[in-house]
Amino acid sequence: MSAWYIRTRSEFQQVLGEAIAALSARCQRVPRLGLYHIMLEQLRSMQAWSAHGRTPTPSERDRIDVGLIAIREVDPQDDDDDAHLHELLVQLDGYFTEWPEDEHID
Repeated sequence: MSAWYIRTRSEFQQVLGEAIAALSARCQRVPRLGLYHIMLEQLRSMQAWSAHGRTPTPSERDRIDVGLIAIREVDPQDDDDDAHLHELLVQLDGYFTEWPEDEHID
């Protein structure tokens, strides 16, 4: 898998929606696995804190560790779905933690 990075707020929201959908499906398939629920709750918090163009506060950004959880718990070598979810979560965490200015794409 080639490296990619979230470059805009719009792309962040798109990737966030994709990750929420993927984790929601996993929570339905494996409802007793609390780890998926924890990650999903963090993604929903990220969604709420960044809705309507809002900039998350530094305190809110510090509360997210979904990328670290993904690195520890989602094995990108298990299968393609895990690899894709792993990459989504790591990229979302990195972008959310930094919350850079929107990059202008020509």
